Amino acid sequence: GALYAIWYSAIRVERTTLLLAPETTLLLISALVLSWKRPLGTRWAAVGGVTLGLSVAIQLWQAIPLLIVVGSVALASRDSPGGWRRPVFALVAGAAAAFTAVCLPSFLTAPSEFVRFVLLDQLARPDSGVSIIRRLRDIESFPLGGTRFLIDAVVLGLAALGAAAVVGVAARVPAARMWCVLIVVQTAYLLAGPVFLSHYRGWVAPAAAIVLGTAAAKVVGALDRHRRRGMAARGGLALLAAGIALTTPHQLGTVLQRAALEQDLGGARCVSADAPTLLLETTGLRRNLQNGCRLVLDSTGIAFDTDRGRLAPGPQGASRRGAPIYQQAIEAYFAGSNAAMFVRLPAVGLTAATKAAITQKLPVVVKRGSVTVMLPAATAGR
Repeated sequence: GALYAIWYSAIRVERTTLLLAPETTLLLISALVLSWKRPLGTRWAAVGGVTLGLSVAIQLWQAIPLLIVVGSVALASRDSPGGWRRPVFALVAGAAAAFTAVCLPSFLTAPSEFVRFVLLDQLARPDSGVSIIRRLRDIESFPLGGTRFLIDAVVLGLAALGAAAVVGVAARVPAARMWCVLIVVQTAYLLAGPVFLSHYRGWVAPAAAIVLGTAAAKVVGALDRHRRRGMAARGGLALLAAGIALTTPHQLGTVLQRAALEQDLGGARCVSADAPTLLLETTGLRRNLQNGCRLVLDSTGIAFDTDRGRLAPGPQGASRRGAPIYQQAIEAYFAGSNAAMFVRLPAVGLTAATKAAITQKLPVVVKRGSVTVMLPAATAGR
């Protein structure tokens, strides 16, 4: 718990509206429910399944923890009086019921779009071009400085230390084996998968915190047999924790100049934005709903659908600039609004022609901190 509270991989997710935060909460609730009573009864198994099913409904990759939990429950229940089948069936049934309750309405409303957006577009996303060593560095979130060789050496050393901790905990603490398997599978997925974004590091944080914390407790417990060694180990861990806490960024993001943005939006009927947060934090979403404007929740993400299978690998901005259908769609979206807000530039990936077309309709450019606002010429004197 202490490591999770000070580790940037977890902090970045827990202090934002990223989807990983509720997914993590649901996973931990499920683990608590499933370990509450032995032998595991069908009711508790069903409740644990419901929480896991809800996490899968948020993002499909939570099916990986679900499968690992199902396997863990099957192994733990194999010697129970009633066997493993009933708790496993209850767990899977609970997960399926929760997933269906959340997703079925959307599927029935737009079945083809549901399958396309949720499954096909995600599977066809191009390689983000992030190296394995960079992914490891982001996952570890350890503050590093120095030459690239030194940084890479430390990153690999920490990875080896983490692997040793996983092996040691798996061998000595049966109750933590599920978390050991989970961290191995999740890390392998993040290292080998085509897409990697920096906030993905939060996906492995719960399992990593549990395994590393357990390993530290085991080491201290073993050294406690010798008073001085035990005290030295505790002191070393305290210094390490203090170092991590002091070097962890204490401010995430930037302060949104909401009042100034609202003044810029003025009487705009339809508001566009390259990030859904901007529409939510301002009156943009409300204006769009009230005025029947086109509702696009993730404007940059539409590239995965408009140019599915044709996006070039590499940085997202460059990939989107080479997507002709996306350029047409993004131009129509921004140029068709009365005010446009940007916070993801240049990752939006506007070509010179697309930017010129948007600028022709919205020539007034105002900077509000990290947000760029584009407005029609009629607002220049306002």
